[in-house]
Amino acid sequence: MSETDTFSCSSCGTKFRRGSLAQGARVKCRNCGTTITVPPDEFEALEEVLETHAEAAGEAAPAARSSAARARGGKAGRGGRTARSGNAARPGQSERDKKAPVMLFASLGAMALIAGGIWFFTSGNSKPTNSTSTGEQSSTVTDASKQTSGDKPAEKTKTPRERFDEALRAAEASGDSATKVEHLRDALALAESASLGDGASSPEKIHELIVAADPDNKESRLALGYKLYGGKHPDYAGKWVTDADYTRITTEWQKLERERELKEAAAADAARWETPFGKKAKRVADYYRNDVKDVPGLDLRFYFATEKIPHPYLLMVEEAQSPDPTATAELIGPGLSALRKQFRAAYADETLPSWDDAEFVVPVMVFKDQKSYENYRDHGHKFFPSTGLAAAFYTSSVDEGIADFCRGTLYVWQGASESQFYHELFHEATHQIMHNAAQLPRMPPTPWLQEGIAEFWGAYEGNQYSGYKFRRALKGRQGTISSATDAYFAWKAQQKEGKGAEDGDANAKNAKTFLTPKEFLGIDQIRFARAKNAIENEKATPEDQLIVSTVYALGWAWIFYSHVGPSKASLGEPGKWTKAFEDVLGLELRYRYNRDRLAEAYDIKSDEDWDKITDDFFLFCARKLRRYMSGDLDIPEMK
Repeated sequence: MSETDTFSCSSCGTKFRRGSLAQGARVKCRNCGTTITVPPDEFEALEEVLETHAEAAGEAAPAARSSAARARGGKAGRGGRTARSGNAARPGQSERDKKAPVMLFASLGAMALIAGGIWFFTSGNSKPTNSTSTGEQSSTVTDASKQTSGDKPAEKTKTPRERFDEALRAAEASGDSATKVEHLRDALALAESASLGDGASSPEKIHELIVAADPDNKESRLALGYKLYGGKHPDYAGKWVTDADYTRITTEWQKLERERELKEAAAADAARWETPFGKKAKRVADYYRNDVKDVPGLDLRFYFATEKIPHPYLLMVEEAQSPDPTATAELIGPGLSALRKQFRAAYADETLPSWDDAEFVVPVMVFKDQKSYENYRDHGHKFFPSTGLAAAFYTSSVDEGIADFCRGTLYVWQGASESQFYHELFHEATHQIMHNAAQLPRMPPTPWLQEGIAEFWGAYEGNQYSGYKFRRALKGRQGTISSATDAYFAWKAQQKEGKGAEDGDANAKNAKTFLTPKEFLGIDQIRFARAKNAIENEKATPEDQLIVSTVYALGWAWIFYSHVGPSKASLGEPGKWTKAFEDVLGLELRYRYNRDRLAEAYDIKSDEDWDKITDDFFLFCARKLRRYMSGDLDIPEMK
């Protein structure tokens, strides 16, 4: 490609092919954007100079012109003139004069070529040559530094600040939000990538303008510190909020939720009171509201028919800031419910003459602490037991106003250690269950069975989270049982030696510090009540102490023994007397128990049989029961 077929950008030196572009045409450089005026063809310019000079000399143009014209396709010279065929010498010309025009033309041509070379090498040909196909125009950006006389003034290159201000003006003038956002995004890109000087809007301000035009623009919302609310507040669902608003909305929603829960609870509570059971519970609750109205500082809240406090319990919990009454009710309720369910599952229908969870309300009054219970006792309930070391007690209801709806109330006060509190809670709750399961409204009377079964079911493992297991080892009675067991075998040894208490032997008298099963299984309610009363009034005899401790400790041991079975294989297989005990329990709940009926159930027909079972019972206490209590032997699953 000859240099006559190309021209260069006057600003960056990029070369372009002339193609069919005519002299004076204006194009834009695709490399730097400068507007370029197409220069004349060098050969045509030289041809015209030669022609003009020849015409002035009265001679034909040199042959070089015709050759150049032919090299470009035989085009006609400028102005429509054709090349001349030769030189005609004028008369009188010397040989030197004849050669002068030719030399002039040659000199001018050399000068033109040298000038073109200088122009080429000084106009930036070190840059790569970019060319376009014939007829194409190059890319455009203006350069005001180059202008041709008579041309339109070239556009000035805009600064980033000018383009930024222009984008903002275009955004302001936009009629639709989408176009406005596009212009604002252009302005944002400039604001983030260049220093625009004083007075320019910050990126944050541009983001605010974008959000004003497009409220759901995620990029700008996040840049401004917003987050999309994903909570449950209906007024803000799916909306963009600030951190401060998010905290406020969350707090507001929690308040609304609490108000809703209270309304729903109040509605559910009102509905519960209208059920058949609820109407009975209301009679009991009204009685106790009246009962505590003269007790200073004592108010009650009532809970029943919920997931954690199912039928037939009615928990009446002291209103207090601490412990929270609802939390207290939901802590105690699951244990009471588990006890009742497992008790019911353990005994057949023929054992329990009365069992209908809709028939009687089972009220439990829970005080916040021992002092609060004493306050209640001092204001109208002096006949109630003092606290002592206890944490609960159960009493039958003799009030005409609620006798048809509940048989007795369990009173509980908090403050004891957890293990003691729950053992006493479940012990007294078993009395309440037995009373409600009985055939008649009065409490069943047999001391060993009543206290023994309360100890049997009050021995527990677990909690509300892991679940409760009842009828476990009662370690608190181990001392009494071990003492009675040792005394029994010491007495047996004396009997073999022919010694007895009547001989006046001091050891013999001390050895009889126990009661045999035949003795404690026959203690009646009157004798037991007298012994307890003597202890409470600090007037008890050793016999009173022996009766009370034996009823609790050996009563429980006898029931445990009945479920596990004989120690000696000669007396039968494990579990032999489980059914016998259930028969005795059924007799008790029907008020038909006596020791002779017990002997019949256990197949005891003579004193010799009594001696055998007594010996086996104390052997069980000395061996298996001690291992159960120490944990060396796992307690078997009981029916």
